[in-house]
Amino acid sequence: MQRRQLLTGSVLLLTLLAMMSALPITITAQGDKFEQKVDIGGYRLFIRCTGEGSPTVILEGPYSETSNVWRFVEPKVSQFTRVCVYERAGIGSSDQRPDHKTVVGVNKVNEELHTLLANATIPEPYVLAGWSYGGLVVNAYTRHYPEQVVGAVFVDSSNIKQFSIQTIPPDRSSLGTQQIVADFQTLPPFPPIPLIVLQQSPRYLDQNDPILKVWPTYQAEFAKLSPQGQLIVAANSDHAIPEREPALVINALARVVAIVRGGSAVPSPTPFWTPQPTNTAGTSPTTIPTKAFSFPPSPTFKPTATK
Repeated sequence: MQRRQLLTGSVLLLTLLAMMSALPITITAQGDKFEQKVDIGGYRLFIRCTGEGSPTVILEGPYSETSNVWRFVEPKVSQFTRVCVYERAGIGSSDQRPDHKTVVGVNKVNEELHTLLANATIPEPYVLAGWSYGGLVVNAYTRHYPEQVVGAVFVDSSNIKQFSIQTIPPDRSSLGTQQIVADFQTLPPFPPIPLIVLQQSPRYLDQNDPILKVWPTYQAEFAKLSPQGQLIVAANSDHAIPEREPALVINALARVVAIVRGGSAVPSPTPFWTPQPTNTAGTSPTTIPTKAFSFPPSPTFKPTATK
């Protein structure tokens, strides 16, 4: 099962890479809830933003998943800053690309996200969070647009090194992996920004699986991308950390936002919220507490990123 989940982040990532609008709108009040399909040049991508404050958190999901995968994370993050979820081309409510049969890598995905954020006038700077394949996208976007990104969270992120381990048929999927690897070879180094890397619990990593066996090594390497990098290992989650232990993701984002607002390289040890125990079925968390802990107000932070 675990092997199948990770291969979905590669084979689906790869098979669907080949398959992968209303006019541009303007957000006039940052605190308004905004949900729209936004034109990015002949086709439209779905985006939803809630909450208020800066920096703006952008959530980047697994390869073929809709924005619903962030359902346990998004509402709580909106309590302390502006947060946006979106759906990549060909997924959920978003349109297919006109050239959807063309194989693309992460650079094309990031060009689309960059255009989406600009056309929807989503205020900079950004803190990006990427889960699984979404981690690859966040990794690449941060390198490509370092002037926009002031912090990041990798949630059990995929690594381009896994493509050299797993066997992929010589079809469009393998071409997709080649394009992703080629894209990363053109990107500059990761900037020295606050970075938290979340890794699934080792008890879910099958040591007989060549990819899962080195999964902790991949995550440790991510944490070393920035001098402000930090690795946190989940206690009770497999690859689906945002669904099994959403508090880890929420608190990681709260820490990064607090660092950005306060200019401190030391994350706050106080959690934004503490969840009740997860149910034994492991399908979803129990009721999220309605009252959150106090959190540094947004007005103390003055964005300086260049548009």
